[in-house]
Amino acid sequence: AAEAHLAWADLREGNLAEAADRARRAYEEGEKMGGAYRVLAWIVTWPMLAVCLEERDLDGAIGLARALLAPEVQPATEPVREALEEAIVAADAGDRDLACSRLREAAEQARGPGYL
Repeated sequence: AAEAHLAWADLREGNLAEAADRARRAYEEGEKMGGAYRVLAWIVTWPMLAVCLEERDLDGAIGLARALLAPEVQPATEPVREALEEAIVAADAGDRDLACSRLREAAEQARGPGYL
């Protein structure tokens, strides 16, 4: 989780390259942990989602949005969750522009409660 927190800080400071490296490492480590860790998976998933958005990796970002909405993950606030759900629906319907817009909206709203 330390790498995830550092990735979060790097994103806040605008250091995308550092954030990307740290987020990837944190996400890979988090995936190995499983179990009770899954409840707090958002800690490593949000920085990775932000990196995907910055790198214009919509497929990766949608996959992470799905992970954030998994039943075992601590739920996000209602506006954030709704934007993630709308992004997934748009992506599934083939509307990549709307999906990207909703993901960016979710990311912006995620800053308020400190997810991102």
